[in-house]
Amino acid sequence: MTSTVTSTRLSESTSRTLFMTVSRSLALFATVALALGLIVLAGCSAGMPGNSITPVVAAPSAFHAFNGVVHGGQSPITGANIYLFAVGASGYGSASTSLLTSATGNPADSNGNYYVQTNDSGGFSITSSYTCPSSTSLIYLLSSGGNSGSGTNTNAYLLALLGNCVAVQNSAAAVFINMNEVTTVTGVYALAPYMTYSAVAGYSAINIGSPSTTAALAGITNAFAEANNVVSTSYGAAYSNTPAGNGVVPAALIYSLGNALGTCINSSGGSNCNPLFTPTTVNSIAPTDTIAAVLSIAQNPGHSVMAITAIGGYPGAPFVPYLATTPNDLTMAVQYSGYGIGEPQAVAIDAGGNAWVANATNAVTELSAATGAPLSGSSGFTTGSLNGPTSIAIDTSGKTWVTNCGSPCSGTGSASSITVMTPGGGGVSSSNLTGGALNGAYGLSLDASPRAWIANSLGTNISVFNSTGDASSGSGYSSTYQSNTTATAVDTSGNAWSVSPSTNAVTEFTSVGGAGANSYQGSGVSYPFAVAIDASNRPWIVDQGSNALTVLNAGTPISGSPFSGGGLSTPNSIVLDGNGTAWISNANGSVSAFTSSGTAVTPSTGFIPGQYQSGTVYANGVAVDGSGSLWVTVCGSYCGGTGSDAVYQMIGVATPVITPIAAGLSSTLATKP
Repeated sequence: MTSTVTSTRLSESTSRTLFMTVSRSLALFATVALALGLIVLAGCSAGMPGNSITPVVAAPSAFHAFNGVVHGGQSPITGANIYLFAVGASGYGSASTSLLTSATGNPADSNGNYYVQTNDSGGFSITSSYTCPSSTSLIYLLSSGGNSGSGTNTNAYLLALLGNCVAVQNSAAAVFINMNEVTTVTGVYALAPYMTYSAVAGYSAINIGSPSTTAALAGITNAFAEANNVVSTSYGAAYSNTPAGNGVVPAALIYSLGNALGTCINSSGGSNCNPLFTPTTVNSIAPTDTIAAVLSIAQNPGHSVMAITAIGGYPGAPFVPYLATTPNDLTMAVQYSGYGIGEPQAVAIDAGGNAWVANATNAVTELSAATGAPLSGSSGFTTGSLNGPTSIAIDTSGKTWVTNCGSPCSGTGSASSITVMTPGGGGVSSSNLTGGALNGAYGLSLDASPRAWIANSLGTNISVFNSTGDASSGSGYSSTYQSNTTATAVDTSGNAWSVSPSTNAVTEFTSVGGAGANSYQGSGVSYPFAVAIDASNRPWIVDQGSNALTVLNAGTPISGSPFSGGGLSTPNSIVLDGNGTAWISNANGSVSAFTSSGTAVTPSTGFIPGQYQSGTVYANGVAVDGSGSLWVTVCGSYCGGTGSDAVYQMIGVATPVITPIAAGLSSTLATKP
């Protein structure tokens, strides 16, 4: 039985509708096609012109053979080497493990790794069983070399992420992969925190690895899922909306980057790749293959934005829609909305990587780490008489603590209180926690006990509640410098730090509420609004009055502090990732980033997660998950803007960190899992 399908270029609206439709039936497509012994792909993306491809289809086997096709743009890549790798398990960026043997592939290459080759249609098949290194191993396909019509190209490298090795082997449907520039872009962005590259010819230059600890494995497993949440590896196409339906995918960005890679892949390589390799050269490190080029973009999304965008958008480009204008930066952010997200304030990450969002509309929304799918129902969790939530944190037992500012913040309701939720979102107590001199409860942090340290924006003290919900602070803890606090943070010694904008002060409290020796009020601190603690127990303070970042050591600003630039603009909140990089939200909707030494790594405009969203927004909360994605809450009209309320997941832009933050208190804060 044979079949020929002729595709035509579809309009953007028709193409997006098609993507939403096919995303719900990918497994069915692959199953039916393979049952017929035929798979026909229209180009590299649904809705694009291309060739009708019939890859080799293996006979059914117990483990479900790999079948697929490799494309450069719309052209099949012939003679490409296809490798099957398992992620390295000995550390971040550790060497991957080849799974093909003499029984599963052709003779080994010069590095001792086996491969299969694509045929004249770009098709390939892995017909023999392979062994998974462990039950938690993650696997991916790598394509190197081949000819897309312009000659053999040794610089052409493509990637497709598969997932858990055992799950793939035991899947109900056979595995079919359409590997192209789109799967490569999204795969590299998601795994950028786990990849290392050195300028050595050959696939050995790229390593993907993670520690084998439970937390680290959870992070990289979620990263695999994040990539496949924005692209279909069966179709080699970006979704317009995530499969769960609540996330908008930046498809135009993905396609622009795919087109940029294609300028090299669809050539004979060498100097023909210079238009891609030149703007992706950073700190004199020039990529030698296309995976290294997109890794450079993912790790430096503010570098050469105009040049990279220019080569990714041109008449007749294979992937549409692409970016029509130069964006602010090349970060890849998925926009989530609905399901209780309204006037979002703060965000916290639990041990599994899920994001918990406190909404001023009196709801808490939980989003899946892997897919962004809402886990808290159609309206979010509304238990515990939420009343103007402003801050949120998660303890090591999985309970979620929320500050309710009450009538001072929401304009309605009663006095300030604390809501405590179980991991499933239910209320722990029959009523909200009160007392302890709560007054305009605003910021919140947890120690290892756990105890909750609350910043009172309308008082001169901070309140403390123990793990059973009792106010252990009596009438609150106060000090000479402290007044109208907006944020707190706890260090690994159990000391709590608070900031007081009205007095330009940073206050240290001992674990029992006494005055610490390292409080500070003086030069370099101007209307401090938020605080975070680094691996050396140093407080990092964002100063709204001077649009700067102050770092204290033993009660004294460190050399060069306060730090400015990087797009700081009325900075609002701060979090540190696993490399000690500080991520800061700004009132203009952007985020800024500074290295552990205080060097700005974001441009003068910062990174803008909502750059494709119309209107203006206020960036409120920031949090880093165990996969290295940055979560940002943005608020529209409620916060004085004109745009829509949303939560953004900036994929792979940061370094994975131990979550929740309280879990780092038993060892070291702001470090990798």
